[in-house]
Amino acid sequence: MIKGFMPDGDLRPAKKEFKMLVLSRQRDESIIIGDDIEIVIVDVRGDKVRLGINAPREVSVHRKEIYDAIQREKAQQKED
Repeated sequence: MIKGFMPDGDLRPAKKEFKMLVLSRQRDESIIIGDDIEIVIVDVRGDKVRLGINAPREVSVHRKEIYDAIQREKAQQKED
């Protein structure tokens, strides 16, 4: 988290704010993130899109629901 002044003048953690970039891609086209992450559109069927992700081993890649579960588990472990 980054710290910033809140409207009441207190200095406390503020959430990072991001803007979403929306791109259109077709099968076998890619999106590059940074210098070493590539997202490839593998297949599109109806409302399902299959993605291939090429990333260094040290970069964690999870579906959002799995990432959220991991974060909840970490928070619970801190409480125990």
